[in-house]
Amino acid sequence: MQCPTCGQTNRPEAAFCDSCGTRLTPAPAEQPERALPQAGSGRYVALGYLGEGGRKQVFRAMDTRLDREVALAIIQTKRLDPASIERVRREAKAMAKLGGHHNIVNIFDVGEEDGDIFLVSELMAGGSVEDLLEKSGGRGLPLEQVMRIADNVAAALEYAHEQGIFHRDIKPANVWLTKDGTGKLGDFGLAVGRQEARLTSEA
Repeated sequence: MQCPTCGQTNRPEAAFCDSCGTRLTPAPAEQPERALPQAGSGRYVALGYLGEGGRKQVFRAMDTRLDREVALAIIQTKRLDPASIERVRREAKAMAKLGGHHNIVNIFDVGEEDGDIFLVSELMAGGSVEDLLEKSGGRGLPLEQVMRIADNVAAALEYAHEQGIFHRDIKPANVWLTKDGTGKLGDFGLAVGRQEARLTSEA
């Protein structure tokens, strides 16, 4: 499959381009048309669709102010209950507080657009560990790669715990990879602070 961004010819089963990391989607005729959103009063312009989960849709986007590619997540809040909306806000706050660590996905911006919440984060060109496992066809990953990613996640958790934040949802879908394969922990939607964790355990 040819990458629409850089022209690299990839394996037919590849989910992401081996050269630039762009997600490889079916040909336009094989997929439904999807309107690409904007956010931040036009500052963030979606370039392509990356995926979705729950009520969150994620796009590869351009930050027109800083001229860099980012990941733009649009969370539809119109049908969310107050607890779910609070979870989204908690994720943004937790990740912003932990920003700057080389093994945690950086959040650049958060805001509201047409009643929905949007999160802007660094674009993880390597996709998620879950994507890697799917591409492996059930064969798993090389031990050396597994150990490297595990070390990255451990470093992220150690730093988060030092800041009083507990992730509570470690799984392959929430571990993301840079182009060179460095693992970064993301999706802190279920994270709690040390005080909240103590109250939960006492309950």
